[in-house]
Amino acid sequence: MKTANVIKKMVAVGTGLAMVGATILGASASLGDYPSPFIKNGVPASNLALVVGENAAAMDVIGVNDLLQGLQKDATVSVASSTAVTKGGGKVAVLGGDNIEIGSSGDFLELGERLGAVRDTFGSGDSNGGLKSDTTSNARGVTKYNQFLKFANDVGLSEGTPQFARNTNRGDQVGVYLKWDSQQPLFTYQLVFEQGMKSKVYTGLKLRDLQSQTLSLLGNTMSIVNADVGGALATPSLSLDLMSGAARITMSEGDTKEVTLDDKKLSVSVNAISETAASVILNINGYQTRELFKGDTDRLPDGTQIGVSDIVASAKSTQKSIVVVYVGANKLTLKDTNLGNDSLGGKLEVDNSNQPDATVAISASVTDNGDAALGVNDDVQINSISVTTKANSKVGSDVYVTPKNAALKDYPTGDGSLRSQLRREESMIVPGWDIYFDGLTDPGNTWVKLLPSGNNKYRLQFTNQEGTTYDMPYLSADGEVDRADAFGGGTVNGFMSGDKNYRTHWREPNVIAAGITAGAANFSNNNSVFFPVGVSNDFVIALNEYFVVSDCTTSKTSCNSHVLRYDNFDSTNHVLSFSDLAGGSLDITYTFVDDIGGNFSDADFGYSDNLIVGGKSYRVWVSDDAAGGGNLSNRGKIVIDLNGNGALSSNDQAIIGLQGLGLLSLGAYCDAKATGVVGITADDLSAYRFDVNGDGNVSDNNGTNQSKRDDCGVVGAAVWPLLNGTSTDEYDATKFPTVAAGSTASEAANNFLGIGTLSQQFDEGFPQGSSATGLPLVTYVQIVGRSSNQLGISGSVTRSLPVALMGSSAFAPAAASGAGMYPLGQPNNGTPSNATFQGPESPSSDSNLAISWTTYGAEHSIRTSSNSNNPETYTVAYPLAERRAQVFITFGQSSVSSGASGGAGGNQQVNALPIGVSKLDSEVLSTVTQWNAIVVGGPCANKVAAKLMNNPEPCDKDFPENKALVKLFDHSNGNMALLVAGQSALNTRQAARAVATGQIRSAGAKNEAWVTGTSLTEVTVHTA
Repeated sequence: MKTANVIKKMVAVGTGLAMVGATILGASASLGDYPSPFIKNGVPASNLALVVGENAAAMDVIGVNDLLQGLQKDATVSVASSTAVTKGGGKVAVLGGDNIEIGSSGDFLELGERLGAVRDTFGSGDSNGGLKSDTTSNARGVTKYNQFLKFANDVGLSEGTPQFARNTNRGDQVGVYLKWDSQQPLFTYQLVFEQGMKSKVYTGLKLRDLQSQTLSLLGNTMSIVNADVGGALATPSLSLDLMSGAARITMSEGDTKEVTLDDKKLSVSVNAISETAASVILNINGYQTRELFKGDTDRLPDGTQIGVSDIVASAKSTQKSIVVVYVGANKLTLKDTNLGNDSLGGKLEVDNSNQPDATVAISASVTDNGDAALGVNDDVQINSISVTTKANSKVGSDVYVTPKNAALKDYPTGDGSLRSQLRREESMIVPGWDIYFDGLTDPGNTWVKLLPSGNNKYRLQFTNQEGTTYDMPYLSADGEVDRADAFGGGTVNGFMSGDKNYRTHWREPNVIAAGITAGAANFSNNNSVFFPVGVSNDFVIALNEYFVVSDCTTSKTSCNSHVLRYDNFDSTNHVLSFSDLAGGSLDITYTFVDDIGGNFSDADFGYSDNLIVGGKSYRVWVSDDAAGGGNLSNRGKIVIDLNGNGALSSNDQAIIGLQGLGLLSLGAYCDAKATGVVGITADDLSAYRFDVNGDGNVSDNNGTNQSKRDDCGVVGAAVWPLLNGTSTDEYDATKFPTVAAGSTASEAANNFLGIGTLSQQFDEGFPQGSSATGLPLVTYVQIVGRSSNQLGISGSVTRSLPVALMGSSAFAPAAASGAGMYPLGQPNNGTPSNATFQGPESPSSDSNLAISWTTYGAEHSIRTSSNSNNPETYTVAYPLAERRAQVFITFGQSSVSSGASGGAGGNQQVNALPIGVSKLDSEVLSTVTQWNAIVVGGPCANKVAAKLMNNPEPCDKDFPENKALVKLFDHSNGNMALLVAGQSALNTRQAARAVATGQIRSAGAKNEAWVTGTSLTEVTVHTA
């Protein structure tokens, strides 16, 4: 029996609502795999839902809580000593040993962000040993020393920046790299002595007090083997030789010692030590070295380096001469020709080889002994040593560090190591440390796809925040829209939403310029309910046409968006019928109004506030003129408050909320609502404003008048020519008569599909590279009408589209013409350093594909067809959370591996279950196949459970007394449902507890198990 209240009638619509309980796909589903697919590798599924009946018993609700606690326990991964954690879970880098991540949970390293912009200095507090502070001492005193690694942050330069780029060094391969421009600083290493490292000057200008002192440099313990000064007192120079090695041995003349080095056995013998020359000759595995003095090195035929750290020569018969030898030696020489000048003018030598990519500055002072010249008995104090190494690639010029795991087809194989990409890796000063790039975190993606259907239609695919995927008719050029080009003098092909038979609506009609107000010309107020009257074209949605409803706004991060079809108009019973394109249908009754106040006797209407979709109510008006002088051709047409704000306005459109909390603007179709050529200025339509600083207020100084442009991309005066020369067609708001100054004949008709990321979604509150106003990142792709009734994306793969605009806070580009577009990577202030968009680039293996990235980590790609008549395909991989670049400083035996798990005994990383995973059955009934759902409660208490079990009658007929069923259902799209249901509420709670504690999993059940018991703790699992 129908009433004036809302009547919901959920039925199967196509395959999307076919009875899901009919098939169990044996091998693909097993209770032994639980918590998969609800938790995979410690990460919650993006479409996870725990479903309980709207009127469920309290025990069912407690059962859901037990399951949630169990899932949260499973949503953890073991990591080694530390881990890079990303919002939203997904693949991270697992670290072991001594390492430092550049970036933190409070300040991510983003695409396009310089290392130094996140943090410019690292020291002992960041490292277990590689940058440790220590002390060194000699007869002149004790000093503490500290080590620092510094990264530059010069605006406009690429000094260690993760970015999507073309690697010209590797055959024009494209991908995400950690990039340094040629000869830009890689890093600066600094050694600071708090009290100063001191020595007297001895004969030969030697600083003997420094000899044999040890210092830890970037994880390498090194001994000073030689130190001397030179030059004039006013401009002294200084040189330090330091040495380390894999093995350090002390020997006397005639001694032989065995050393194992990298599985090689070396026999080291001292042939002779000269007491007078303080030199030594060694024999290693038959190879005789030249005469070596203190600080000298020699290289064996197999590449092994031998170094002499010290020689103590003695002519006494009671005391042997001794020599200290490093096997596998590393020798470091630091030189500065002017100690009074802190600029980097000195030289670095490694193993006696000059390193031109590195420069040295030694800050030191000389205290004169009174003779006004540099000489014996003067005192030298070294205060700091700095080494800056610049980028120089082993192939080409710029340095591209390739992550270990590459995603693109022709991406070069890489090991993630900066050192391996350098022409001279010795310029890293000492061995054993590196800067490592493990690519971007992978929080998972949601997809937006603009797919051609023939050469004159586009379909749009997206997934909303509830995990429901839609495939909707979007745009078509069927030859209906043909108009004069106001600037080119000819005709151009326009296009429309949906197709010529059935439109798709996402924008409310242009009822009046200022929107709905009581007593306005085309509206009447009856008991606070607005009725559009007297203007037939306000009713724009006809039977079988599609529309989008969404409560998303440009300052709202959590919202629901759905695509529906208008199916039936029943004027007898005052019922309107709709179906959700993702599955499910609903009927609503409307209130019929005849003769509003006597003013419009022929205008009969209906209204309803009960179009409830995703828990949000949308107002619907319907034209229901049965007879008389009204417009009978419009009978049954409807108009809807598509954005759910309680009013109709020509500037209102339904903005779609995507998984990952992105926003999708379907475009800026426009209508002039007048006959003839009409001029409309920018201020005639109000622009959307963003809550740019995330304070919930769009009217404060941070958001007011950021962009006073209309949604059609028109700046200033715009011209709206007639469509087909008739006023009727001109009223059609689903057609695209957009013309802007500078438009060409091939681009005068256009629509802009925009994907926006609110400022609060970025870890710093605004996109990297933008000004501090915090404007959000909005990316547009321009769809145009072409000749012969064709559609496509403006420009070729090398043209500057899609476009990321930072200067507009509305979902509207700053200009409609191709000539007016700002180049990729630049906001509309034209400053290259504010780049927020990287690309487009085409892989060398696929010239028809153009790829671009936003700084948020969304990958945009445009594919052209080999058939030039076919439209391009546009795809966006939008991340479920901001992607973060994983860059690490590693020391010694530290390791970095990709994955979400580490060794036993490591730390536990918790991936929190998102708020909102608990759902009522009414919220997911029509879209159950779109979820990985755990359904709690039987068919009597849970409508989704009834649906899974083919709506049994009576509802409990399949449940024996005191038993509960745990059963997996596989949907054809790969999603799964786990039913946890008992004959009583207690039985349901027992089964939920058995699932949460792992009893079901350990029982070895396949797809189905039964649970019996006398209490919550005394339960038995029976495998099917």
